[in-house]
Amino acid sequence: MKNKLNLTLIFFLLFSFISLTAQVSSGEVSYKQKIIENLFDSIAIKKIDTKFRSQLDFVNKSLRTHSDNFEFILKFNRAESIYKLVKKMNNDKDRGYKIAAKYSRIDDVYYKNIQSGEKLVQKESFGELFIIKYDLNNIKWKLINKTKTIKNYECFMATTTKIVKNSKGVFEKPVIAWYSPDIPLNYGPKGYGGLPGLILELHEDKLMYYVTKIKLNPIGTIEIIKPEKGKTLTENEFELKIKEMSSGFWRD
Repeated sequence: MKNKLNLTLIFFLLFSFISLTAQVSSGEVSYKQKIIENLFDSIAIKKIDTKFRSQLDFVNKSLRTHSDNFEFILKFNRAESIYKLVKKMNNDKDRGYKIAAKYSRIDDVYYKNIQSGEKLVQKESFGELFIIKYDLNNIKWKLINKTKTIKNYECFMATTTKIVKNSKGVFEKPVIAWYSPDIPLNYGPKGYGGLPGLILELHEDKLMYYVTKIKLNPIGTIEIIKPEKGKTLTENEFELKIKEMSSGFWRD
């Protein structure tokens, strides 16, 4: 019975995607973010020394206080998209604000080109700017037969797992997306996509990205500029580079 429901959902979404694609050719969508739960688990924090615990508590507090100050925009057409920070409060002297910006990685730029098969992320690490090349189809989604309404659009749920590799090991983080087949272009915040509809809400581990404004088929051409500034590396090359830079940082 469950498999039959999933097949019905898939056929419905594919039909909706094909029939509506001709109606939506471009758009601009604004998102904000907020912390769902503390970035650092309270139980884990209690096991570490008092000084470091107070620092992690400050990070959690900073994210709760300042995360909603950042606004992002997703621009897209049928061929490509770009997602980046569009607005932030001029509050760089506030230490909590800077901490929230750092842990949210608000300055990362996400670019996709469906026709050329490119998926790029421009980011700064250890004071150096990089452009990382990812596999356009590296996200494997599981479609879930659950719906909810966001900004008057019916949205469906999809889930996947994000693999995070760092000096402490390899970690799996849950990702939940709510996408609408009524906007049948497969983009979303932070480079996520590949679903039969635009992602209007994204839960990535303990942060949530939610849509605030939707502007479809605006008058005039939407300008999408591919990021080119920075050293270009593959995903594997970037991971090795970060390990090398991290070891040098701690050694110094």
